[in-house]
Amino acid sequence: KDVKIIKFDKQNDQQFADQMAEFKYLSNKISYEWIDPQQRPQAASQYAVKAFGETVVAAGGRIERPTATDEQSLVNAILKVTRESLKTVCFTEGHEEQALTTAYSQAEAKLKGENYQTKTVTTTKQIPSECSILVIAGPKTSFLPPEASIIGQYLDGGGKLMALLDAETDPQLNDVLKKWSIEVGNDFVLDVSGVGQMFGGGADAPLVMNYGQHPITERFVRSMTIFPKARSVKVTAAGGSGVNSTTILTTSENSWGETELKAGAEPKYDEGKDTKGPVTLGAVASKNLGENKEARLVVIGDSDFASNQAFKFQRNGDLFMNSINWLAQDEDLISIRPKQATSRSVTMNAEQQNTFWWLVVIVMPLAVIGAGFYSWWKRR
Repeated sequence: KDVKIIKFDKQNDQQFADQMAEFKYLSNKISYEWIDPQQRPQAASQYAVKAFGETVVAAGGRIERPTATDEQSLVNAILKVTRESLKTVCFTEGHEEQALTTAYSQAEAKLKGENYQTKTVTTTKQIPSECSILVIAGPKTSFLPPEASIIGQYLDGGGKLMALLDAETDPQLNDVLKKWSIEVGNDFVLDVSGVGQMFGGGADAPLVMNYGQHPITERFVRSMTIFPKARSVKVTAAGGSGVNSTTILTTSENSWGETELKAGAEPKYDEGKDTKGPVTLGAVASKNLGENKEARLVVIGDSDFASNQAFKFQRNGDLFMNSINWLAQDEDLISIRPKQATSRSVTMNAEQQNTFWWLVVIVMPLAVIGAGFYSWWKRR
């Protein structure tokens, strides 16, 4: 839908106009206009504007009036006027998955911030039709064959699935994934480049800076994502007819998929046993089923990257949300989201303030004058 954003005020806010230019650059469906309600009272009346400074977001006869004009508030308003209904992201439970309200609370807050509803579901019966997306986030116990069959049927019927499958677990979903030309490895990806250690990780937290050509990651150039305790994911030649699959996350050459990790032993690559790096950690697949229906799948060999522990690291949160946006076919929402501003104010007590005043106003200027005088005296 075409979206019109209108600012009603006496003067054009240049900062807001610049922000709108960025929105228009990201989508040709968005237009921006500044209107002085005194000069054009008919327009103000049309949108029932009551005061200067009001912002109106309109599309197809629907109107939203965001009280704030930050990026998130405007995006939410755009979603409300363009979506016919809220989409629901369903998280599976019953297999010791990541808890939505605790370990994934930041992800849940971000989902709700972009106007997605969330709920938990079991896979012992058919996936509810209200589930726009099904997320399997780090199951520690296996899915039973009937459950795997239900998940497979959900995908075959045009469902959207995100499978985040950790190392050292056996979710018993490879038969489902193989139909979509994707397979998860029975390994533990290690990265001995040392880069991850610079950011508080170790060899068992591979860092990714190589991304596939895909809407989820196309804006991740020169960005990093980290995956604590990950397994490999690979795209295979096997798969059903019409399936399109591609890799989106690849580690450095200084990594490998370790098949026999021994506690206390120095990790080393074993030719013929381990998977030589670079190693794929994530892949996507899709299939056009006709009648405007398309099945989509995202598989990543780690669930901790989207937990509270790592969600705010570099582009981890963007990876999770972009994957949701792509699965929901909300490609217009895929972006690099702004980071929360961090307060950098300095708080000092009275004694510290007094010391700071003497240092800046008295001592430092005198030191500069003294150095200049000494230099002049030596030249004499």
